[in-house]
Amino acid sequence: MVEYERARRVDAAPDDVFAFVADVGNLPSYVPTVRSAAPSAEERVRVRGETGGGTYDDVAQYHVDPSRRRVEWEADDRRHGGWLTVSPVDGASEVVVHLSFGPAVDVSGRPLTPVDIGQPNPIEENLEAALDSLRNLMEGTDGAEQPGAAD
Repeated sequence: MVEYERARRVDAAPDDVFAFVADVGNLPSYVPTVRSAAPSAEERVRVRGETGGGTYDDVAQYHVDPSRRRVEWEADDRRHGGWLTVSPVDGASEVVVHLSFGPAVDVSGRPLTPVDIGQPNPIEENLEAALDSLRNLMEGTDGAEQPGAAD
């Protein structure tokens, strides 16, 4: 598995931030690759989007734990998943996102890395853009961030 984790301070109340991220319908407003997201059944979501030059249409488990301000998800194929937490910090919030992906492989089964591809890692860029967009939305500065945009 390949793991990614990033955190961002958000100048907004933890309960407000958590309520926003727990609503799967808000995903398209801050995750650059997501075009639509909606509950499909209890603790299940359907997410459609674009990444890596292609489209996807995934159904995943989606668990919201308000007592811990934690959201967890896992794709049905179990090749990717993650979690997000919101914690109070100095009158604001800290949002931590952790992503897990099965390794990308070439036709021979050899794992690929961003160095092999010769470009910045799109997962890291999208994760940074998602956290920046979430911060912008929650702080009222609007503006969804695009991957690779400078801070």
